[in-house]
Amino acid sequence: MFDGKAGVAHGIDIGEGGMSFSLDQKLDPPKKIIVNFFISDKDFFSVRVSLLNSFKLSSGYSYGVSFDDVSIALKRQIRAYVARTS
Repeated sequence: MFDGKAGVAHGIDIGEGGMSFSLDQKLDPPKKIIVNFFISDKDFFSVRVSLLNSFKLSSGYSYGVSFDDVSIALKRQIRAYVARTS
């Protein structure tokens, strides 16, 4: 969620400290936004993030964000997810 709007993004990469995703809408960093995502079919998370960078793609934009105040439990779940899918 950004500027009172919601958009559907496609995840590119995720780690304990943040993630990258692609989106049709243009966002200008720096900006605080809310990112909602599933790590697996059942684990849904809503996290406040800091938008750090953006890159123009052939269709849309790619963004890099860092997680703000993420719990140790979520970091562990992300680490386990990365280990399972690498």
